Amino acid sequence: GLGDVYKRQGLKSLSSEFTNDTAAFEYAGILNGYDLHFYAKVFKKGNLFYLATATDLNSQWDKSKDKLISVVNSFQLN
Repeated sequence: GLGDVYKRQGLKSLSSEFTNDTAAFEYAGILNGYDLHFYAKVFKKGNLFYLATATDLNSQWDKSKDKLISVVNSFQLN
């Protein structure tokens, strides 16, 4: 599953949420020597999928998360 993908990359899954046409994931870990925190959301329209992501240093996440998550969640398909 997706947790195995994160684990292989040295990342830890923190949360996930699914609806009929979206999936949101939060994960963290060290990548290329940087301790990072990620938020990603997948949007489905027909047979196509769109991915919006936000990334910041884990040490800065508490300060930036509200803004970053808001920007990702503002993505809309017309």
